[in-house]
Amino acid sequence: MLNQVRFDIPAPSDLNATSFTLTELLVAIRKYKLMVVAVVIAGLGCSYLVSHTITPRYTAEAVLVADLPSSRIFDVAPEGQQSAADLLAMRTIVETIGAPPIIERAIQKLPDDIRAMLANTALRKGSSAFSACPTVLCQALMPSAGESQIPEESEVSSHDVERLINHVSGWLDVANGGRSYTIQVRYTSEDPMLSAAITNTLVNEYLAYTSERKRQIYVQTGSNLSNKINSLKHELQSAERNAQMLREQVRIQELRSGALTGSKQEQVISDNAQAYANAREAEREAQAIAAVYERFLLRQREAEGRQDLPGADAWLLSVARPPLKPSGLGRSLFLGLGGVAGFFIGASCAVVRFRRKRDAAHE
Repeated sequence: MLNQVRFDIPAPSDLNATSFTLTELLVAIRKYKLMVVAVVIAGLGCSYLVSHTITPRYTAEAVLVADLPSSRIFDVAPEGQQSAADLLAMRTIVETIGAPPIIERAIQKLPDDIRAMLANTALRKGSSAFSACPTVLCQALMPSAGESQIPEESEVSSHDVERLINHVSGWLDVANGGRSYTIQVRYTSEDPMLSAAITNTLVNEYLAYTSERKRQIYVQTGSNLSNKINSLKHELQSAERNAQMLREQVRIQELRSGALTGSKQEQVISDNAQAYANAREAEREAQAIAAVYERFLLRQREAEGRQDLPGADAWLLSVARPPLKPSGLGRSLFLGLGGVAGFFIGASCAVVRFRRKRDAAHE
């Protein structure tokens, strides 16, 4: 006999206990509309308080374009892919922009008002239980709370630079998509002007740092080459002098050998051969030193010519502008979410209360 499959169908009473129709929902909302409105207002109030506890933050973005060696020629990798050297160079640029030396240079180059604003944000003191409350409540309950957190000018100038560097590094984002040579530099803060100022200063200081660093390398290379060239110049002069003396010695011995006969002439010929070999060796040594001297002289001219060329490995495509809207969740979105949540909670409570009264009336 075939096995029979049985399905347990819940009773209508069970379905009615766990579900409701749209008509019941509308009737319940209409009957208990004051309760629904009260819950919606409560949700809006809670979301308003929560939105004021969360400080809005603004993100400013600047875009750099890496000027890598392979991007300066027309030949590209197969299928337009970047080479391994390009990927390593891009990672190096991304990590260098967010390095502490670059951030420290940027902090030192900030205007006084922007630096004071950054110090007020990064080194805020006097945090207490009121720091988590909304701004409106803080001002009402503790009027001096906001004023006590603003440091004086003397305090701003004496703040620890390391803490400022750590703060900036924590809110700094340097990224590269991996598909192009563009680099996005983003900084997020509580003030749009502060975000734009720090982003632009950081990018400019990175470009200035790389240019200065390469210029210093070229200057140091030119100085080392100059010392080497001076040493080679003295060696070349000494070798030329030695070769000239040996050539003159060979010429004198050739003149003397013409007036001699017999065994003395054979001895002079032997001496002339040795002197001629020494002269040729001295000439070859002088020629070798001269070739090395010319190569170093060419390298020195090349290093001196590159000192005035732009040495940055990237160029600025777009500067950071003060953002008009905060990034992330805004206060209007919090209010909307609070109103929607309050409506759903109020509607659910209205349906539950409506069904309880209806069941009590049937009993």
